[in-house]
This record gives sequence, C-alpha cells and structure tokens, in this order.
Amino acid sequence: MGSSLVRIVLGGALLVSLAPATALAGAPEPAFLPWTRQAGSSTDDQMADVTLVAGDAVAVGTVTGTYAGSPKGASDAIVQRIAATGYYQWIARFGTNGADSAYGVAASPDGEALYVVGSSDGTWDGQPANGQSDAYLARLSSSGSVEWVRSIGTSAADYGWAVATSPDGDIWVVGTTYGTFPGTSSAGGRDAWVRRFAPNGDVRWTAQIGTAGAESAFGIAIDGTGRPWIAGGTTGSFPDAANRGGEDAYAARLTVAGAVMHVHQAGSKKDDVAIGLAAAPEGGVTASIVTDGRLGGGPAGPEATVVRSIRATGSARWTVRFDGPGDVRPRDIAARPGGGYVIAATTDGVFAGATPAGGSDAVAIVIGSTGGLVRVRLVGSVADEVGTGAAIAKSGRFVLTGLTTGALGAASNAGGADLFTARR
Repeated sequence: MGSSLVRIVLGGALLVSLAPATALAGAPEPAFLPWTRQAGSSTDDQMADVTLVAGDAVAVGTVTGTYAGSPKGASDAIVQRIAATGYYQWIARFGTNGADSAYGVAASPDGEALYVVGSSDGTWDGQPANGQSDAYLARLSSSGSVEWVRSIGTSAADYGWAVATSPDGDIWVVGTTYGTFPGTSSAGGRDAWVRRFAPNGDVRWTAQIGTAGAESAFGIAIDGTGRPWIAGGTTGSFPDAANRGGEDAYAARLTVAGAVMHVHQAGSKKDDVAIGLAAAPEGGVTASIVTDGRLGGGPAGPEATVVRSIRATGSARWTVRFDGPGDVRPRDIAARPGGGYVIAATTDGVFAGATPAGGSDAVAIVIGSTGGLVRVRLVGSVADEVGTGAAIAKSGRFVLTGLTTGALGAASNAGGADLFTARR
C-alpha cells in the first residue's frame, strides 16, 4: 500500500503526516497483526511514554539529531501517532533553543486533545524561563498541531514527569522541584509537586509535597472518585509512617484542591521507588515499584519489579513481585479496561521463561486484576533495549515503547539509540 507524505509547520512544531493513501474513513479495523516501528536520528533518541487514543498509539519521547525535522536546540520533544495497523498518522517535533525532553502523555476525555509533559532549559514562546530548568505542559490537537505550552517552574531546577486528565477535562501534572513554588513552602531539599490546569491552560492550583528528607514524584493517576494520587520516592517519613532505610516508595492521595489526605509508604533496608501509577477499577491505585531490597518478599540484590495495589484508604490490597537472575526494572504501568494491568520494564536475562534476545530487553508484563501473571512479551535485539511506556486495550492487545541500540526485526538502526513502539 502506498503512502502520502505531507510536511507542515504548525504552531512552532514540525508536523509530519504519514497516512495510507487508500485509507477510507469509517472502514473497519483489519485483523490484528503485531508490528514494531523503529526510527530516530544519527544520535541518541528515546521514547518515554505511550497512550491509546481511538485505537491509535500516541508515543512521546526525546530526539537529539535530525529526525522529522532539524533540531531546534540540544534536544526536542517528539510525538508519534501510529494507527492500529502500524501506519504513522503523523509525527510532531517541537522545542526551544535549549534542551527539551518529553516524559509523559495523556489524552483529553473526548480524545480531541493530547497533553505532553516534560522538562526544558530553554524558553517557550510567550512563557517565562523561571530557573535552571523548568517543567512544561504542551497541548496538541488530535492531528498533532501544538496549541499552547505552559512553563512550570521555580528559581531552581524543576522537572515534569507525568500527566493525567480527569473526566471534567482538567489536566494534572506531577514532578520534582528543588525550589519553592509561589504560595507553597518547601519541606526539604527536594519536594514533589502537583499542578492542576483547566483545559484552556489556566492554572487552578499548585501543591508542593514533602518531608524533611528528599522526595521525587514520577507517577500520577485520577481515581474513580476524581481525586488525584501521586507516587515516587522519599528518604524521609510521611506522617504516621517510618522510613525503612534508603529511599522508600510512596503513593499519596490528595483532595481535588491539592491537600494530602493520606500516604502509603513502603520500603526495605535498601532503595525502593514508585515509578508508575494507574487507577484501580475497584478504587484506589496500583503502583509499579523498583526495588533492590526485600520489598514484596524477594531477595535483596538485583533490581526487581514490585506491583502493589493500594485501597482508597491507603492500605495495601495486594502485592506481587517479579525477579530474574538479573535486573527486572519497571517503568510505566497502565490499567486494562475491565481489569488487569500491563507494566513496561527492562530485563537483563531470562525472565518468566522468556529467552533474552541479547543485552537488555524491553518487556511487557501483563497481570490480572489481583496480580497474577498472565503473559510476558519481550522486545529485543542482539543489542540493548529499554522498556519505558505501555498501554493496553480491553482486548488485551498492548503497545510497548522505549529505546533500542540495535535493530528490531527488519528495521535498521539510525545511529546510537533509536525510538521504538511495538504492538503485540
């Protein structure tokens, strides 16, 4: 099947649209076929997150060289929309004259807007440069044009890691700060922060959350009651909790106005950090946690993946752990409509009976609604892969995204690390 190629510059973003020339509006989706898409520049690039929108995979990441246009600065944000059939619908590249990265993506409830969160040390058009580096939130149309960007920061270094939307259309962004946001106070040297935006980009409020130790926040989810949860790591102790040693994982439930309701803190004598967060259908959330300690009942040593489901009251509902002879490092977790989850991870050896392709492999771990292992799928080459983002449909089909330093399937490596998105 042939394809048409159109290059358009919209709102400061280079938009590359790749669509099948014979595509018919309203045509039924063809029978499922797995696919892998690999692309990139001659330097290092990586995908960070992915979501499903009307069956399409929308993946975001960072590119440093020439791909889908020339660099605006040291690095740019990249967004790819890939149809269920594997065709690129469009590719959008945008950034400042500095170093820009994209780490998270979410869609509006109606799918007509896409929200991308990341970090930048440059200056966005019409936005202030607040400090050493700022987080940002960008809104793109469903066809890939950048509609607005909002800079988020203090006079120090700030990072934006994840984004979620609520049924009312509001956007919730979470990250880490070394400074103090206006109207808040710093609890320690490094804090978590949450900012709530209206769909037009207006700020509703900002909350800064922490202890006397150091906090990070990497995940955010909106539960069934419309309340936000955030997750990350802490070297301190939240109220009614005691640090177990090193860094502990935590998940905090907030009110819709940003006040902390309660915090679930869990850890071992070593380091434990919650990386991903998904709303649980039965209430509360489920977190993906990386540990090199005994959290979840396993041995201390190589990094392991722990998945913990947490009730709305803050208590643990269930916990499962996945170990391998080498590291099994989780990143994103996504809920399957109707029950269950998929976790994006990276493994350094044989895992759950799956034979490694070579080096490190990206892996999708699919589990049931109570944590039971359903299946494992590796994406790998003779080189190294890292799994960073995942999303799953009600059918159980999922997409996994990340980076590869090799060549996946019939693809060729463009140089350094490439972007990849795979559907299985």
